[in-house]
Amino acid sequence: MPGTILPVELAELLKHQNKVCLLDVRLPAEHELAKIENSTLIPLHELPQRWNEIQVTPDQKVVIYCHH
Repeated sequence: MPGTILPVELAELLKHQNKVCLLDVRLPAEHELAKIENSTLIPLHELPQRWNEIQVTPDQKVVIYCHH
């Protein structure tokens, strides 16, 4: 279900890395400046063509983030 997550909540999820799939939808240059370890980069404008690259297990939450 779509929603929002606070940074402190994400930090807690990241303690159990198999429980979260991080999807960075920024541009590659932005990703290189400040990336979260183990995140997947798919720029937002490429997402419609590349969504099938996202590998998620049923017990994982998907967190999509950008800087805006």
